[in-house]
Amino acid sequence: MIASMSLIELGSHIYTVLAKANIDVVLSGGSCVQIYSDGAYYH
Repeated sequence: MIASMSLIELGSHIYTVLAKANIDVVLSGGSCVQIYSDGAYYH
């Protein structure tokens, strides 16, 4: 299931799991840029 997730789905899944454990999450760096640019930015 996880292997077939898109980057956005994976980020959402990780956020949900950590939020249930009361862990705050901030996405930064390359993954954040990929999501924001809809994959248009490649480093």
